[in-house]
Amino acid sequence: MRDRLFRGYCLPDSVYVPVFALFKAKKDSIYALYHDSIGGLLKGDRAKETLAYFDEFYETINKPRDAKSEIMERCINRQ
Repeated sequence: MRDRLFRGYCLPDSVYVPVFALFKAKKDSIYALYHDSIGGLLKGDRAKETLAYFDEFYETINKPRDAKSEIMERCINRQ
């Protein structure tokens, strides 16, 4: 089991919005890396596990309340 834990420095909330938008825009391209011939070289269920991990990340950033509580408010040196 792998847990996602944000360890970045605190930034204004407005900085996260375009970052989340970029991840959303690139989602298909990111996932495609695990479905191509190179992704097929990963051992066992590694690609499947990685995509499940990404699914959780995308679920988080697609819900503003979750993105705020699980990412934006868990930064280092939060005031």
